[in-house]
Amino acid sequence: MRENQAMLNMAEEGAGMGSWRWDLATRKVIWSEQMYRLFGVETEDFNGDVDRIIAERVHPDDIAAVQESNRKVLEEANPLPLSYRICLPDGKERTVWAQGRLVANELDTTVALVGYVQDITERVRSERTILQMQRLYATLSQVNQTIVRVQDPLELYRSICHLAVKFGGFALAWVGLLDETSGDILPVAASGLDVDHWPFPIVNLNDELFAHHLTTLTIRTSSLQISEDVQSDPRLAAMQATLRQYPFHAAATVPLNKGGRTVGVLSILSSEVGFFKAHEEQLLLEEMGMDISFALNSIESEKIKRQWADAFEHCAHGIAIELPSGRILTCNPAFASRQGYTLDEVASKPILEMYVPEEREHVRDWIEEADRSGHVQYQARMVRKDGHIYPVQMDVVSVRDESGNLLYRVETQQDITARRRAEQIQREMELRFSKIFQASPVAINIFWLSDNRSLDVNDAFLEMTGYSRAEVLGQTADDLNLFVDAETRINWMEKLRAGQRVINQDARIRRKNGEIRNALASLDRIEINGEPMILVLATDITERKRAEQALLDSEEKFKYIFDHSPIGKSITTLDGQLSVNQTFADMLGYSIEEVQGRTWQELTHPEDVELNLQALDPVLAGKKETARLVKRYLHRDGSIVWVDLSTSLRRDSDGEPLYFISAIVNITERRQAEDALMESERQLRALVTSLDDIVCELDERGVYRNIWAADENLLLRPRAQLLGRSMPEILGGEIGRLFEETIPRVLSSGTPENIEYPLKIMESEYWFLARINPIKFGSEAPHTVSLLVRDITDRKAAEEARRASEARFATVFNSSPMAIAITGIRDNCLMDVNPAWQAITGWTRDEVIGHPPDKFNLWVDPSERERMIKTMFDKGMVQGFEMRGRKKSGETVNLLMSTELIMVAGEQCILSVAQDITERKRTEQEIQKRNADLLLINDLNEVVNRGKDLNSILEVLARGVRNTFTAQDTTVYLLSPDGQYLEMQGSTLPKQMAGQIEKMIGMPIPRIHIPLSRATCFTQLLSDPQGRIVSDPNEILQWVREFAETTFLPKVLYSTVLKLIEPIYRLLGIRSILSVPLISSDQIIGLIDITSKGEFTAEDLERVRTISRQVTAAILRKQAEERAQLQLRRLRALNEIDRVINASLDMHLSLDILLSEMLSELNVDAASVLLLNPVSQMLEYVDGKGFHTPQIKYSRMRIGEGLAGQVGLERKPLHIFSPDGVDDRNKRAELFRNEKFVEYYGVPLVSKGVLKGVLEIFHRSPLSPDPSWSKFLETLGEQAAIAVNNAQLFEEIQRYNLELVTAYDATIAGWSRALDLRDKETEGHSQRVTELTLQLAQRMGMNEIELQYVRRGSLLHDIGKLGVPDHILFKPDKFTEEEWEVMRRHPVYAHEMLLPIDYLRPAIDIPYCHHEKWDGTGYPRGLKGDQIPLAARIFAVVDVWDALRSDRPYRPGWSPEQAHAYIVEQSGKHFDPKVVEVFLELIGEA
Repeated sequence: MRENQAMLNMAEEGAGMGSWRWDLATRKVIWSEQMYRLFGVETEDFNGDVDRIIAERVHPDDIAAVQESNRKVLEEANPLPLSYRICLPDGKERTVWAQGRLVANELDTTVALVGYVQDITERVRSERTILQMQRLYATLSQVNQTIVRVQDPLELYRSICHLAVKFGGFALAWVGLLDETSGDILPVAASGLDVDHWPFPIVNLNDELFAHHLTTLTIRTSSLQISEDVQSDPRLAAMQATLRQYPFHAAATVPLNKGGRTVGVLSILSSEVGFFKAHEEQLLLEEMGMDISFALNSIESEKIKRQWADAFEHCAHGIAIELPSGRILTCNPAFASRQGYTLDEVASKPILEMYVPEEREHVRDWIEEADRSGHVQYQARMVRKDGHIYPVQMDVVSVRDESGNLLYRVETQQDITARRRAEQIQREMELRFSKIFQASPVAINIFWLSDNRSLDVNDAFLEMTGYSRAEVLGQTADDLNLFVDAETRINWMEKLRAGQRVINQDARIRRKNGEIRNALASLDRIEINGEPMILVLATDITERKRAEQALLDSEEKFKYIFDHSPIGKSITTLDGQLSVNQTFADMLGYSIEEVQGRTWQELTHPEDVELNLQALDPVLAGKKETARLVKRYLHRDGSIVWVDLSTSLRRDSDGEPLYFISAIVNITERRQAEDALMESERQLRALVTSLDDIVCELDERGVYRNIWAADENLLLRPRAQLLGRSMPEILGGEIGRLFEETIPRVLSSGTPENIEYPLKIMESEYWFLARINPIKFGSEAPHTVSLLVRDITDRKAAEEARRASEARFATVFNSSPMAIAITGIRDNCLMDVNPAWQAITGWTRDEVIGHPPDKFNLWVDPSERERMIKTMFDKGMVQGFEMRGRKKSGETVNLLMSTELIMVAGEQCILSVAQDITERKRTEQEIQKRNADLLLINDLNEVVNRGKDLNSILEVLARGVRNTFTAQDTTVYLLSPDGQYLEMQGSTLPKQMAGQIEKMIGMPIPRIHIPLSRATCFTQLLSDPQGRIVSDPNEILQWVREFAETTFLPKVLYSTVLKLIEPIYRLLGIRSILSVPLISSDQIIGLIDITSKGEFTAEDLERVRTISRQVTAAILRKQAEERAQLQLRRLRALNEIDRVINASLDMHLSLDILLSEMLSELNVDAASVLLLNPVSQMLEYVDGKGFHTPQIKYSRMRIGEGLAGQVGLERKPLHIFSPDGVDDRNKRAELFRNEKFVEYYGVPLVSKGVLKGVLEIFHRSPLSPDPSWSKFLETLGEQAAIAVNNAQLFEEIQRYNLELVTAYDATIAGWSRALDLRDKETEGHSQRVTELTLQLAQRMGMNEIELQYVRRGSLLHDIGKLGVPDHILFKPDKFTEEEWEVMRRHPVYAHEMLLPIDYLRPAIDIPYCHHEKWDGTGYPRGLKGDQIPLAARIFAVVDVWDALRSDRPYRPGWSPEQAHAYIVEQSGKHFDPKVVEVFLELIGEA
């Protein structure tokens, strides 16, 4: 028994539990040895006093619960399981689980409580850690869901604080943002405080009082800050008085970053001290901070995306997305509206159908060019839905995926109708402008503002001043003494320098000959080639001044002339009323008084009224100054008076009509004469009127003898007024003198002459060409000349426009910011270039004129120019052609070219106009690059948001960087957790190229692990946080060689790979390598390595650095998340393993679960357990997982043999790595070779100082574990050792228990036989009823354990008869009442005998209750129905059956039929009916 007790103590110690018995009468407790250890009490110090031990050892907060539990035991007989804390003498706490059950005496009175106490401290700690992790993880999960949903930062802050309090169970959560101006960290959101205002002081970064405050440190270091207890943390002294008013203890402050800088903090406070102590919890908090920071950056990114979307939606230019098939995928409203369609109508429509048919082939060519080069710009004509055609400029960009497949085209449309119209107008203006300057009747002078010296003047200026051009240019107005009043010029210049204009100011100008002229001048500032100039426009108004003075003089004479004029005069109001002179009244036979007040319509011949009105309409409309007509008036006597009427309209100062002034000449006699001549002149007039010219006959004095004109309106005066008058006299002035001199000369020489002269007609200037021919009649000397007059005003205007256009073109040509060149087609030589061309190319005009353009190597790709020239000849012109040009210095520039064919001096030439768009292209490229970078970062953010794992994120990063930088390959390496290796995590090497390399080396490319144990190019890269570019071929080759040499490869590969380094290098075609470390807070976590067949630039390096900074945060966040998840999984795995070990003592089940968790959580290929055979001292295989062959099952080795034997011998972990395979020291070599294991870990299984076996891990590639991985492996080894030890202890206890049970059962069987031998009449009865009772109990559904107790109870059912005196027990006659009373006591005797024996207590039901009856009439307690234990009810039927069937001294045994009838008759009385039913079925089968 002592041995059994020792084994029990050992089992209790292994399970961390102790047992006890509490006597309720004495209130004393008996403890097992392990109880003393659990409570930290020495044996001699404990006297069994329950109350004292509760007061001394139970945690004060748990005493009430323990006492309440004890009260329920005493008062309600209801023992409850209970968990409470024990305070140990060394100050530590231990949590225990107490479980008990009641013990009753034979009177069914509770006399004691027995149970056990188990140490669950570690389990509670693990559960608390898991609970804390779950709370943090739930908060993180909710925060991540909120991040996806919320787009407003302030709402995000409020939601996060609310979630931290709700799901994390924290006392307070708040967000503070940094005011960079003041340094204050201002709270913007909080949850958990029920106050109206922020109760804590505002932290200021610049205040020394807060220099060590958690918030300040978080902002300054951009790292997580923890306080175990804010109530006592000296860093928070400034606000502890306030903090102590709240239940705050542990605190964590997390940085919030946006745009690469810390902008605020998330602060969380817990009511538990040390809540954030665990490393895993800190990782989750850091991850939460990174997630929030990521959300802030994402919100900013989304804002930019929305701006881009708004730009697309509201862009004034039309934008269409075209699929490779040529159909429109989508477009913006501007494109649809411009084409006259709705957005739905445009979708899927072929874009070519929107062009005019004759240009579709050209458009198709341009689109193909865009697909080849990526971008093209062209002009074409498009057709609206309503058929309207309009010109557009299209900008087409082709977009491809990483494989080069065309995804879509972005076509930007600009309506250039207005530009085309402006260009047409500009061309027309240019044709005229060159003439305007010189031919302008307005005097023009352009002089420098700086020194007032003339730059250029026109002919009108020279005519006005009387100087020649040479005399004026380079001189000032003072040099020429132009101004009569110098003060006038000084005032004008002051205004101009003050930025004002001078408009229509009078000035007196002194001509070269001293003559004083009046001028009306306007001055304004202009710029020519960036130089400030003054433009002067002046008109000679001397004659106007004189006319104005003459007008004043003439008004006085007007009345006299009106009244005494020999011709008729009238003033007619707008409604037709007349005021006339005496001549007009006499002409019609009226007095002045009779005509006064009458209308002209009343006096006019009815047929001429309409003619008169038509003549007046143009005058009233302002189209003509005067009207002249021949009309008929009615004389008082009814006769017709023909008159020649000239009228003009007088207007007021505002231009409003006042009245008509008319001159009326009586031409009645002339009219009659003309009628006589009309017939004779009909033929001549028909001829003359067919001409547009005027034909006159003049005598030698220039007197008009005859006039013929198709339109007499072309004559200066009515024909009748010209006949008989001298043309020189009529024309007057210089023109009259010119005719006066020319006519005699023509008559004298007989040679025709031409005269060009201007005339001012109705305030407009006209030019005429007069052809004077002598009229000869036979041999007589000519006495008359014919004059042919032709209107050449339009021709003159065209000539003037041409000269003005030439001058303007020269100005535009020289001052244009566009580079302009004219090249002759005949000799392909440059004819002229403007200053802008010289500035762009760097060549001077003198260097290039007369030479072909090819001589100067102006084009980077000459074929581009050839293609442009060919297109120009095909289409007549080229616009918007982009090409690369080369300057004299060799520098290249981007040019936007336009060319067209022009005529210069009768020679066909090429006019080329170029715009330097280098900066624009650079800006576009910068925007494209920035957009590409943003898209890449956005793609990464989306991958992170979708919860992808780290490998997926790195694959997106590698692929995105390769596509963004058009690289050949991008590889991402991450530093191994132990910092010893670089591990390749993502690569974009093209499959075809990878296949070629694999073919060269003869096997698949292995996963890359680069050790950092010696100095290589990789260690250099990691030491340079700025990254670097390598373009030197030798350095690149050395790089590739070091890569191959340092990478973990099997030896069989090294020689092959090293030989193939140069061929592989040539295959890859690497010309440049760009590498940038992944850095966070000065900590390098990895490397981005990009290779290219082109050259990387410093700009590329900076872009990759920017991307790496963004990416590093995502990687760290995902690593932290995966670490937290891994830690949580490992805790759950350990908890599951612990649960299995505690719940099951099946070693194989425990090891099977442990190995499954190991393969899953450690991410290894295979694992096995070898246990030490204590007899043979051999390590032998017991379980394993992950092996491809069965060889592991044959593992068997001595201590010290092989790797496992070494682990067992040294009792410490062993790690072996070899790329060529692990050497097991001549043990299991075939296993390692066939399984291709390259890494091995062995962990000793030691329990209480005793070696139990070895746990082994095998892997087929490098593992590079971190410390937590190794710690977890060691923990699993400890768990495995516990499982093995518990199982072995259990097997030992089971073996001992089996022996003990066997001994007990043998004793019981002996007692049963002894009872049968004592009562010879019932000999064999116990064995018979036991066997039949077991059969019936099994039929009634009892399990194996219950059957054992039934067996023991059946054998001992009459054990109580030992207490019945022999004279009663063996009495052959019937018992007396007193004897029956004694006999009925034998079940009670059995109860009293068996109750103290724990082993037999579960079997007491049959000995104690088998004489109870179903109807309650049995003994000893009169139990009824289900109150009788089932075992006793079963046994009662069998016992009576056997008694009835057996012979007794007082009767023979009954037949089966009689016994059967009795059993049926007693069903429901003596026996349980259900038991009877099953029993009868059982015996019926026998």
